[in-house]
Amino acid sequence: QYRRLIAGELDSYSVERAYLSRDGRTVWANANVSLVRDKDCKPEYTLVLLEDVSERRALQKKLRHKASHDTMTGLPNRTQFFEALTSAFADPTARVGVCYIDLDRFKVVTDTYGHDMGDKVLAAVAVDCGSASPSPADWWPGWVVTSSWSWCRSPRVRARSSRSRAAC
Repeated sequence: QYRRLIAGELDSYSVERAYLSRDGRTVWANANVSLVRDKDCKPEYTLVLLEDVSERRALQKKLRHKASHDTMTGLPNRTQFFEALTSAFADPTARVGVCYIDLDRFKVVTDTYGHDMGDKVLAAVAVDCGSASPSPADWWPGWVVTSSWSWCRSPRVRARSSRSRAAC
C-alpha cells in the first residue's frame, strides 16, 4: 500500500500490526499513513501517526474469552462447543466423537446443600478434568460434554467413562 500511496494512487491508509519493543514485549500499533501533496497536487511527503493499541487488543481478547468460556469453571461454554462441533461436521472427512459425563444426583446436591455447593462441585469436576482443555466442552447444570474423552485426566472419571463406553 505504501508504494501506491507514494505513487499518488491513494491518499491514506491504516494498518494495525505488532512491533517488538526494546525490552522484548510485543506492542500493537495502528499506523495511519497519509500523503501530503504540494500546491500542484503532486506527492510531497508522507505523514505517519502511530497509536499504541496494545491495551485495546488485550481487552478485546479478554472479552472474547469471557464470551466463550464459563466464568466459574473456565471451561469453554455452549457457544464455543457448538461452533467447534459445527466446524467439525463441516469437514466430511472428520471423525467426530462426543463424550457425555453425567454427574449422578447433582440436583440432590444443589437441593440439599444449595447452589453455592453445587458450584463448588462443578468447579472441582472442572479441575479434575483439567480446566485448560484444548478441546471444546460445554457445561449445563449437572453435566459436562467434551469432544474427546481423553481430555479428562481424572482416573475416576476416565474409569467410569471406559465402563460406560464398554456397555454401549
